[in-house]
Amino acid sequence: MLLHRFLLTILPSPALSGEVDRLKALVHERVGSFSGRNTIPHITLFFADLPLECERDVCEGIARSVVGHKGFVLRYNGITHFPDKQTIYIDPVEKDAIAAMRLPIIAALKATDTLREAIRDTDHPHLTIAAGLKPAQFERAWESLAPHVLHPAVSGELRAEEQVTEVVLLRRAMREGERYASTCAPSRWSEFPQADRTVVADFNEFGVRALFMIPRPSSTALAFPPV
Repeated sequence: MLLHRFLLTILPSPALSGEVDRLKALVHERVGSFSGRNTIPHITLFFADLPLECERDVCEGIARSVVGHKGFVLRYNGITHFPDKQTIYIDPVEKDAIAAMRLPIIAALKATDTLREAIRDTDHPHLTIAAGLKPAQFERAWESLAPHVLHPAVSGELRAEEQVTEVVLLRRAMREGERYASTCAPSRWSEFPQADRTVVADFNEFGVRALFMIPRPSSTALAFPPV
């Protein structure tokens, strides 16, 4: 059975996303291939490897969980790395706000029998630049990213700040060459996956904005009100 990886994310602003792509390219020039090189910039809230027919349960669970949740300001505080020196990332400041949004979603999904065992959440949100680095790669990558602050054109005073008003569900088939969706278009459809396209129901009664993408993989944005 072909599984699909569902990835619930916070996507950074276009400006910050462009900066992450620039930094990824810079690291790639110095160290070669690394994990996440071609993945769109994002903060992961959870991932799950599931059959495609579980998409409806995933979307409905997320939609129920964001009811009444307000947007929040998210700041990023420079470039850092995990202690094992395999991953270099941009560090979000408001981790408690992210957790307050993530935990009800995780609880709702784990309450569904078809999803419970597949849900893998993260308690350390981060915006990855490069992952899976070997020791020699890390040293060259870390040196190339010095002085480990964000570009002033993106961050003003070397601190990026943006309003988070939606979470975005990405999906890709788990086979070689498949990538996550990077674009999507507004939709008011009320159907679910059919043939060669993915359409996710319009959950506007929950205060949720639904999007669809043709062809697969898909990207679905689930919005909640701003502060």
